[in-house]
Amino acid sequence: MKIEFKSCQVCVFLFLFVCVLALFVSSCKVHDKLAVDKTDIANYVDTLTYYKSLRMSYVLDTKVDYVINGKVYQFVDEWMGVPFGVSAGVGLDNGKLVQLLYKNVYDITIPNAYEQLVYDKRLGLYTGKTFWAEGDLLFFEYPEDSLTDGEQGTEKVIGVYLINNRFLVNCKRTGRVSIERTDDAFWERHFKFAGRCK
Repeated sequence: MKIEFKSCQVCVFLFLFVCVLALFVSSCKVHDKLAVDKTDIANYVDTLTYYKSLRMSYVLDTKVDYVINGKVYQFVDEWMGVPFGVSAGVGLDNGKLVQLLYKNVYDITIPNAYEQLVYDKRLGLYTGKTFWAEGDLLFFEYPEDSLTDGEQGTEKVIGVYLINNRFLVNCKRTGRVSIERTDDAFWERHFKFAGRCK
């Protein structure tokens, strides 16, 4: 009887050993599968980034190879279409858009008011259009009726140059965050100067 009991213990021990071994082997396979999935995720992210760049190159009418700074174009993509002005907590004004872009993309804190930016010592101002680079600030001024007393006022707008004569702007004229052309007759006529952070 004792022999049968010991053989039963051996059988239970062998059964448990086989179960533990099977669990160990299957967990190794799951771990290997997770390693493959991480690679697949990285490839997916690279592909997604490429397609976002491809879409932005279409919007900017340029080659995808020229859409280099992913942080800029991710910011543009996230904010496109947000309405101008702040009403009921929705939307943002022109200066706030520029301030957010500089903080999120370049980690530079700049004022959000036109006049404060013009006199900011970190900003080098210039009037030429030949050497604009991504991130340059573009300043525009154009007449607009004052909403309060009907008198003619001046709308002051700041845009951020992207590439290929395109800039990001949010103002009363556009009504939302949008990409505009610097060679558009309106913007060309009302361009005052550009600025670059030193």
